[in-house]
Amino acid sequence: MNLARWLSLFVSLAVPALGVAVPSDKAPMISPQVDQRVELFSIIFRLAGNPEYNMNQLAKYSTEIDNYFANVKDHAAIAQARRLFHDRGISFDAVMAMAISVSPPPELKPLAPFGDGVPKSRWGGVDTEEFLRLVRAFYQQSRFGEFFTAHAPMYRVAEERFASTLGSVNLAWYPKFYGSKADLDYHLILGMNNGGGNYGPHLVLPDGRTEFMRPLHRKL
Repeated sequence: MNLARWLSLFVSLAVPALGVAVPSDKAPMISPQVDQRVELFSIIFRLAGNPEYNMNQLAKYSTEIDNYFANVKDHAAIAQARRLFHDRGISFDAVMAMAISVSPPPELKPLAPFGDGVPKSRWGGVDTEEFLRLVRAFYQQSRFGEFFTAHAPMYRVAEERFASTLGSVNLAWYPKFYGSKADLDYHLILGMNNGGGNYGPHLVLPDGRTEFMRPLHRKL
């Protein structure tokens, strides 16, 4: 498989999460990374049956997911995710909005108070505290951390290969279009199971800073 085709399989989320400041009128410094939160929530909603997380564009990875988590496919977190999809329309960007709104596992604590459209309006009325409790239990009982660690070499290759394309991307467009702020950071997340979707949620932190999550639209 050639490099361009290989890279085209990945979904990107531009997430300002690692404190990379954007100087005025200058391109942001972006380092592509695979995020455990994104993989966790993507896989949970894959197992719940959401079609957008079952595109299988990385066939080997998809098979490994299904095989590894086969013994927990009936976990309460999966059942709840399935109900959230069918009853509340929790899908696509709403899933990723939750992923970037909580701290890294195993804690998975809200980074800002939920409510008033946080993580997303579709989460309104949902008992998010109970859902996160189930997700924490799934993380522990499925040994998700071990799955993520075992795939570190694959993730590293994805990060390195995607980084090699950024030299041809006009990153200076971001501060010119969105404006430059001292507290605005950018980061690129590769959603390995996210299929063909690109998502751009944002999060307002308790200190008033707004983190804008924008997809890097680029045909590779």
